[in-house]
Amino acid sequence: MMSNTTLQQIQSALRSNAMNLAVRLAEAALDTGESHETLYCLAAFGRQQSGDNHGAASLYLQAAELAPGNPSILAGAGDALRCAGRLRDAVRLFDQAIALDPSSLAAWYGRAMALEADSALDDAMADYRRVTELAPQSAAGFSALASIQVRTGDLDAARANGQIALALGPNETGTLQTQARIAFASGDSEAAATWAETLLASPAVRAEDPV
Repeated sequence: MMSNTTLQQIQSALRSNAMNLAVRLAEAALDTGESHETLYCLAAFGRQQSGDNHGAASLYLQAAELAPGNPSILAGAGDALRCAGRLRDAVRLFDQAIALDPSSLAAWYGRAMALEADSALDDAMADYRRVTELAPQSAAGFSALASIQVRTGDLDAARANGQIALALGPNETGTLQTQARIAFASGDSEAAATWAETLLASPAVRAEDPV
């Protein structure tokens, strides 16, 4: 159970985009014996931001025990396990999330990334295609699909999906990375260098927090 005071403080922090404060409030509440899936999820987010992916996964799973029908929590746990390198465990959690919500974009995308990292490239490509179907206006799925097609040597398909990503999100990090990969794989080192320079100069990279 979460106290009204804690709830109000966390809501105020989130409205102010003070995510770090919301995390600290959640951690303090858990330390004093309060219990709610929101508290565990915020604490898990904080752990993952600090690089403690195993700790984050544990907290997400405690949240899932309190809200077993919430696919977003399972997807969060899956993402933490993916980042921790526990790829097959991550896929199992993404599968559970998808079973609860077949349109869960986070679960499909996370599952695709875990499968790709585990070198299950055909399955990963199928999942990335599903991401593009669920979010056809987002560049992320198309750039990820193009990137994996570079790995499999299907450069024509990679170029086609890369162009879609470029039209949808010309300044997104994933789009720029994929364009560089396509150019390099095509033997155009000059274009690859140009795309890499554009990536390094992009606001997303320059604003990235090194911590």
